[in-house]
Amino acid sequence: MNLVTPLLIMTTAAAIAQPASTTRTTFHRETSVATTIKADESIIWALLTNASDYPRWNSTITAIQGTIALGEKIVLKSTLTPSAASSSR
Repeated sequence: MNLVTPLLIMTTAAAIAQPASTTRTTFHRETSVATTIKADESIIWALLTNASDYPRWNSTITAIQGTIALGEKIVLKSTLTPSAASSSR
């Protein structure tokens, strides 16, 4: 089954990425990309919710603190904004 995942760039032979788009305002930046991944949903979900593994496969993420789960809060550190940490829920 195919799973379309926004806000994710994966580099695998099984992934077909679309060009990324970025929207910037004074206090907000949003970058998104849509990718069709030919893999089982449970495998993709396991990859997306393993915060400690993000820096291994996503070169723009340097660290994630917290648990990636519904209702949880994470703090993300990125090469895109090296002097700031972003929090998300």
